Amino acid sequence: MSKLLTDLDLITAFDRCMGTTLHDQYYQALSMMRVTPSYTLIDFRKILESICLSLATKTQLPFSNNKLRNQITELHKAQLIDSVLSNIFYRLNDLCNSGRHIRNTVSDNNAATNLEINAKHARNHLVDAMKHLLSIYFKDSSFNNIVLVNNPSQERKQLLYQALEHNKPLDYFKVGQLYQNMAYDMQASIADISTQVIEDSYLKIAAQHYELACRLSADKTQSIGKLAPLVKVAQTCDKKPLMELILLIIQGVVYSDEPELETELLCIAAKNRNDPHAQAILGFDLYNNKKYSQAETLWKKSAKQNGPLAFKGLFWFYYKGEAKTKDHKKALAYLKQGVALDCIQCQAELGYLMCKGELVEADYYEGRRLIKQAMDQGYIDAFSYFAQLELSRVWNESIVELGLVRP
Repeated sequence: MSKLLTDLDLITAFDRCMGTTLHDQYYQALSMMRVTPSYTLIDFRKILESICLSLATKTQLPFSNNKLRNQITELHKAQLIDSVLSNIFYRLNDLCNSGRHIRNTVSDNNAATNLEINAKHARNHLVDAMKHLLSIYFKDSSFNNIVLVNNPSQERKQLLYQALEHNKPLDYFKVGQLYQNMAYDMQASIADISTQVIEDSYLKIAAQHYELACRLSADKTQSIGKLAPLVKVAQTCDKKPLMELILLIIQGVVYSDEPELETELLCIAAKNRNDPHAQAILGFDLYNNKKYSQAETLWKKSAKQNGPLAFKGLFWFYYKGEAKTKDHKKALAYLKQGVALDCIQCQAELGYLMCKGELVEADYYEGRRLIKQAMDQGYIDAFSYFAQLELSRVWNESIVELGLVRP
């Protein structure tokens, strides 16, 4: 019996064909559909923006306008999408935008209902768009008949069954990702003790599945058993679950009573396994311990593999001039490379420089946008930068209102 395909299978195939990474955002949008459909509409709009940008990038089409509706028109005029797809895009864009105005025209109860209805319609249009794109660009019609999952928990159950049945590392890794996403979804809700406990539990379950994926993928010829130390497993296991596990260990989710394990695993991933993300993180540890030249070496190794986080480290290294003469030109070049790789840390740093008019041309509103974008993705320093900007703005407005003169 053939597997019943869902819209989650569709977006996984879409990511694979188009080179996008939209699955997690789509999953998050579905998770929030009944609770906060307005957030679902925002996520669907971001997905549409990413699809349009991906189409333009692949064909080297420069957009002349940053408005989504105008970009859809440009894609149609360039014959990158047909009239059927452009109409789907237009309707999807209108639905996502409509959420902004509903509360102003109807009662609160009706507003919530209308938002949920719009989110459901938007989901249908997004699914139709992806099916149509796969059909015309990749001649893939295998997703013509799919079912929409009622709840992302269906995918979780399916993956759990697969993991138990096949005992494959990839299945355990996917289950770990799902539980981790569930934990992060809870961060968007009102925080209290109960939600924190559930969130921590989900992260612990995610860590357990990442560790299982590591142990199952480790080289069996190295006599690695079920109880082998993690440092031995880390030498040969898949790098993806290993890095996710290391990041959760750094957060203190698991193995908090073994502080040396974090450093040992990071060193193995960075030096023995040549993982760019591990190299960048270990670089920051060395930097904080004033081992500047070692940090620079690791960051440059990571940057050669396009490890986004390394560019933030190199920016700081040359911006602050630790252990050598400052080089602001080189610092800015590294920062812009990080931004080009969608490094949220680099986006926040560039945004803050723009707001201050330092190293780059002053652009307060674009700078704030970059900082808020990094805030939306949970980068903690972005919140600090935003608070400093708001404090400065309020202070300046107070001076003007009181007719004071700066000393």
